[in-house]
Amino acid sequence: MLLSTTKLWEVPKNIVFIDELPRNTMSKVQKDVLRETYGDLLNE
Repeated sequence: MLLSTTKLWEVPKNIVFIDELPRNTMSKVQKDVLRETYGDLLNE
C-alpha cells in the first residue's frame, strides 16, 4: 500500500531504532558518531 502512493526512492531501505541519540555538550546530535556506528547499514 505504501509503495503504491510513494516513489521507490522515498521509501527507506532500513529503519534503526535506538534508545537515545548521541549528543555533545551543546546538545547537538553527533552525526559523525551515528555514521561511525550505523554506517555499515547504509552501504547495504
